[in-house]
Amino acid sequence: MRAKVFQSWSNLQDREKMTILIGSIVVIGAACYLLFTTLWTTHSSLTREKVALMVESGWIQEQSALAEQLINNCRTNQFPSLDNQDLFELIASRNQMVLDSVIENISNNEASYAIRIESNDGNSILRFIHQSTCQGFTLSHVEIDKSESESFYTGELEFSHEG
Repeated sequence: MRAKVFQSWSNLQDREKMTILIGSIVVIGAACYLLFTTLWTTHSSLTREKVALMVESGWIQEQSALAEQLINNCRTNQFPSLDNQDLFELIASRNQMVLDSVIENISNNEASYAIRIESNDGNSILRFIHQSTCQGFTLSHVEIDKSESESFYTGELEFSHEG
């Protein structure tokens, strides 16, 4: 078979051989370009994602000391005479936060609350969560976002409460 390929090659004219060689070089070059472009794009996006995750990891490590302080140190500050929405407003005002919205959904003897709060400090959002759980609410979702200016935090929280 090798002899047949060599014979076919030798039967070609010089311009045909040149065309095949140049075409092969172009195809190999295009394949290398596509391969390296894809690899570079993937590498760049992974590098950006790594930087973002490192920043987030640093923030989480900064907050770990506060989280350790919050472990089961609930005081007996229960307010049974307040309804739940007023209780969230009281906790937010004590932490000097803005309570944007409280949406209550009651079904099957269980209430769920979707809360949006704003604060100048991420730690006050964590204190709000802690104080709310001390009042008998169960945290089911938390999302804390930092604004571009890094001096403003928005928390989207979901709590549930039986009874």
